[in-house]
Amino acid sequence: MALPESQALLHCGDKAGLYDAVMTLGKRISRARKRLDITQQALANEFGISDKAVSSWERGETTPEPAKMPKLRKRLRVT
Repeated sequence: MALPESQALLHCGDKAGLYDAVMTLGKRISRARKRLDITQQALANEFGISDKAVSSWERGETTPEPAKMPKLRKRLRVT
């Protein structure tokens, strides 16, 4: 079981990135969106979806359609 991010940083600051491997897709979307200071509504508008859909992605209830993934990766500046 991975440590929560706050504990990972306290115990293994130089290895905290390793804990990202167990992070869900939704958490990754949320973290990247917040890092860029983009609201759920703004991201939703860019994709022609509701902010509720983005929220659902971030909670892990649904996932983005595969066709949206390249644009999402580019917009959130992630690989």
